[in-house]
Amino acid sequence: GAVLVFTREGADNRRNGIVVMTLEDPLHPKKVGEFTDGVTAGVHSAFIYTDPKHGRHAYITNDGTGAVHVINIDNPSAPRQVSSWKTPRPGNSDVGRTLHDVDVQNGLLYGSWWNDGLIILDVGNGIKGGTPSNPVLVSQFKYDLDAIYRSRLETDAGSGYIRGTHTAWRHKNYVFIADEVFD
Repeated sequence: GAVLVFTREGADNRRNGIVVMTLEDPLHPKKVGEFTDGVTAGVHSAFIYTDPKHGRHAYITNDGTGAVHVINIDNPSAPRQVSSWKTPRPGNSDVGRTLHDVDVQNGLLYGSWWNDGLIILDVGNGIKGGTPSNPVLVSQFKYDLDAIYRSRLETDAGSGYIRGTHTAWRHKNYVFIADEVFD
């Protein structure tokens, strides 16, 4: 509760990324830093997670590449990237890769990677030896979004809809996945 991170996307000056603020006086947050390197296409979501072993990090989405960037904010006035991770694509192309949201619990990152489904990364849990500076894939749950929504949408609304894994939340031994669908 001592640090606030907010995201920027669509800034008229292209200074997208994150702004880091301290909350010594919660009624008057103080801007102390920002991070824009490599994320000027915009940051849609951020999640702050503090691990006693690895420190405090902001896990942020990259609108341009679909990657998650891991930003160390132990020193809020000097945020620094320690890693990034993105789903594999043919020819390493960023086309079609979208990371919409992240949730980090117990050293595991639950990423809602739109067309790639739910991806779980070890970012300090130890299940696969991952750390914030070296995220490691634990599991992927990819499902056929076209098949699910074709019969529900194309029949009633016609073609031209967009759909994908929007958000995932972990609760005890379950991960709840929500899709977003619109035309």
